Amino acid sequence: MRHCTGQWKLCESNYDYNHMSDPTTLHDQSPADTGSTAQKTFRWGPGMTIAWLVAIGILTTVLVIGLGVAIVFIEFAVGDGRPGDTGVEAMTLVFQRSMENNLGVLTAAQALILIGLVLLVTRSRGTLTRTGMLALQRISAGYLVKWTLVAIGAVFILSEVPQIFIDIGQETALEWLGILQPVWLGMFILVVLAPLSEELLFRGFVYGGLAPSPIGPIGAIIVTSLVWTVIHVQYDWLVMTQIFIYGVVFGVVRWQSGSLWPSVAAHAVINLLAGLIYYGGYGGA
Repeated sequence: MRHCTGQWKLCESNYDYNHMSDPTTLHDQSPADTGSTAQKTFRWGPGMTIAWLVAIGILTTVLVIGLGVAIVFIEFAVGDGRPGDTGVEAMTLVFQRSMENNLGVLTAAQALILIGLVLLVTRSRGTLTRTGMLALQRISAGYLVKWTLVAIGAVFILSEVPQIFIDIGQETALEWLGILQPVWLGMFILVVLAPLSEELLFRGFVYGGLAPSPIGPIGAIIVTSLVWTVIHVQYDWLVMTQIFIYGVVFGVVRWQSGSLWPSVAAHAVINLLAGLIYYGGYGGA
């Protein structure tokens, strides 16, 4: 049997997160310096991980749609239609208004549901612990800052610098922020809920389930980046390419740092800058 040196190196399909040394001792040391091996059978596998991903996606969608419908019926019941409208016309009008007025609430609810479902599903599965699979081990502030800066620097070099030569059209990509009202809620979603929910789901849950499988960490990074890109299908191909690059960078940082927190932090900082550019520039507050 082949073994890995390094607490965070995932190089065999039977890796067990529970057999790592104490994660609370991880500070500014490199992954290669932490030395530990794991030999128990890994029970998730790619199939189970993808099946749970699909289930989480479907359940989240159903719950958000249910919440939206409930809001529409409540607003319709209190008379949010125009006088003289028929039932169908009034309901259509209320639905349109409700979706516009409550998009921020529904988006926030979607993120919170995702977070809750990921934590629920990873509560106890096979040989895994939630902390190990999602890489939520405590790390030092210095270690967090170091890997966050690495992620932001890589994103800047690989994704932002090329915009000198290619117009990706980020203005159009950020226009959806104008729909998220009030502004404070839009920024909270952008900087807190979106990074946390998306990183938990993709670089945490999906990566954590795929990396110890035969496709390995690199395969897991590619798969998670592709799936993450697909859920942003509302953008054009240039923006989606940029999102894929972000996903690869976040995935590599998740792999090499052994922690989810740097990718969450980098995601939040990048979104914060995008929000400030939009609300303070061409989008207005």
